[in-house]
Amino acid sequence: MQTTIPTWLAVVVPLGTALISGGVSVGGVLWNQKMTNSREKEQRAHQRELKEQELEEARQQRLRDDRIKAYIEFARLTYTYKTTDPAAIIEVLAAYSAIELLSESPETRVAADQLRTQITELRKVADEVEWVEEQGKTTTTDVRHSLVMDAVVEAWNDFVRIARKELQTKSL
Repeated sequence: MQTTIPTWLAVVVPLGTALISGGVSVGGVLWNQKMTNSREKEQRAHQRELKEQELEEARQQRLRDDRIKAYIEFARLTYTYKTTDPAAIIEVLAAYSAIELLSESPETRVAADQLRTQITELRKVADEVEWVEEQGKTTTTDVRHSLVMDAVVEAWNDFVRIARKELQTKSL
């Protein structure tokens, strides 16, 4: 006995099988593409985070370098401050303003302010005392100048010590 398969069934079954396997293939390709896109998106986000972190680290390093320069300049100007030069205070105040802008440490700002205050006081005393020119040097024997000068030295030492601590360095 021979069975006959209807013609429509002979066409529909292979066509259905082809459509199903094609659909599975397309679905697999779409799923694979979605997963690849997801991985690429995660990778780009990770690379962006790394770049942002790198830029932030570079910015922090530049700020630290700028702080070091400002601290050194302030320390230098206050250490070599020429009491008899009224214009010297302007440079000291400019260096102090850089510290106010750049310092991240309240302790360093306070120490810098103390040193600025003592230098300003030294400038005031310098205007009030009598100066004597001897062998090319200008000096005074006024005890007020000596007392304020001692306070400047103490404030300078405090500033340098605190700045070194903030910067975690042995030299400034």
